[in-house]
Amino acid sequence: MSSGKKVYKKMIIAGPGMVKATQQALDKKAVLSIVQDTDIEGNLVRIGYFLEKDNNRLSNPEITWFDSSEIEIKIIFIDSQEQPLNEGKLELKHSHQDIDDYKFLIKIPLINNHYLYLRNILRLNKQDRLSFTIQVELKMRVKDRPNNIYPLARYDCAHGSIHRDLMIPIGNKSKWDLPTQNTKEAISFAIDDLLENFGNWIEGLEGVQIEPKIINDRDIRLEIEKARTSLIDLINKPHLLQKTSSRLTEFTSI
Repeated sequence: MSSGKKVYKKMIIAGPGMVKATQQALDKKAVLSIVQDTDIEGNLVRIGYFLEKDNNRLSNPEITWFDSSEIEIKIIFIDSQEQPLNEGKLELKHSHQDIDDYKFLIKIPLINNHYLYLRNILRLNKQDRLSFTIQVELKMRVKDRPNNIYPLARYDCAHGSIHRDLMIPIGNKSKWDLPTQNTKEAISFAIDDLLENFGNWIEGLEGVQIEPKIINDRDIRLEIEKARTSLIDLINKPHLLQKTSSRLTEFTSI
C-alpha cells in the first residue's frame, strides 16, 4: 500500500542579502516574505522579497530583487504526505523589543551520516536575565533522504514555566514541566533527559539507520557533555553571547 508521500522541492536561502532583508524586517516590525520569478519553462530567474505588516497581504507589493552576488541558494528534496505552502515567510517576533535573541546550532555527529542537532536560542533582556529554547533534532543524510530532519523534543521557558514539549507521537504527555525552574539547572536537566530518552524517541522513526543505544557511545556522550558545558558557560557569562554565531540569517522557503 502506498504511503501517500510525495517529493517536494525545498529552497534554502542565505547570504548577505538575507542579512540585510532580515534587518529591514526587524527595524520595521514586519513579516519578511520571499518571492521567486521564473521563466515560461519554470526555471528560476531571480529571488526577491517584500515586507508585510500586521499580516495584511498586499495586492501589489513593492518587491526588492536580490542581486545574484547577495544570496546563496541550495535546493533539496523532502518527502511529505501533504504539500507544503508554496510561499516563504520569516515570521519575526517583535513582542519583546527589549530582549536580544542569540541563535546558534550545536551539531554532534553520530554514525552512518546521522547527526544530533541542538538548535538553541538564548534570550537576554536589559536586566541580564536569560531564558532559553533548546530544540533536539535528528538529521539524516542517507540514500533517498539527503536532508531529512526529525524534530524530537523542545525545552523552553514559554507560557510561564520551563518545560519540555515532545515533537514526535510516542504516546507520552506532550508537554511536561521540568522538575526545576532554575535556568542553569534546567539546561543541565535537559541534557540528562536527552541522554536518557533519545533511544526511545528515535525508535520506530521511518528511515533511521542507527540503533537507539548509540547515545551510550563514549565519544558521543563526550560531545554532548561539551555541549552542556558550552550552554552553561553562556548562562554564567552572558557577555559571551555577543561572540556567539547567530542563525537568524538562515531562511527556508518552500
